Amino acid sequence: MKRIITLLAAALSFAFAAPVLAADAPGASNTPDAATAPGATQTTAPGATQAADDALADKADVPAKPPVLPSTASDRATYVHDNIAFGKKGAAERAAHSQADRQGATDTDDAHAEAANRAAHAAAASAAAAANGDSHAAAGQARVRTARTSRTAGTTTTTTTTTPGATATAPTMPTGRGR
Repeated sequence: MKRIITLLAAALSFAFAAPVLAADAPGASNTPDAATAPGATQTTAPGATQAADDALADKADVPAKPPVLPSTASDRATYVHDNIAFGKKGAAERAAHSQADRQGATDTDDAHAEAANRAAHAAAASAAAAANGDSHAAAGQARVRTARTSRTAGTTTTTTTTTPGATATAPTMPTGRGR
């Protein structure tokens, strides 16, 4: 179905394009009365493109002397070159740009140092946390070893401090099932 519609559209476009192309052909007249008059020929006036080509051919002349750029610049151009572009203002702009570049480099170095400092602090905090975790794990393992030895030995006594300088001894019961 789509192919049929596409073919019909192409055929219609060719049917409508043929008269338009014939009107634009060289030697065709674009005036309505010449095109509609019975028996009129369309060679009465040249086409628009032919007329443009003829006009260009008649008017185009090669200059006898080729164009040359001036050997010296105008006073304004010399002033601008000496004072604005490369002179006083140019030097001031270059100095401002170099100062901005130095400031940017300093800011970048400061930012890198600050980031390295934060990373070092974070690494130290992580190491401290790991060491704290290791000490907790070691204390837990020591408690486990103590509990295992107390199971096999029966009851043990622990000393607790109630007041400074005085100690009390109390029997403790083994934890878990005894053997």
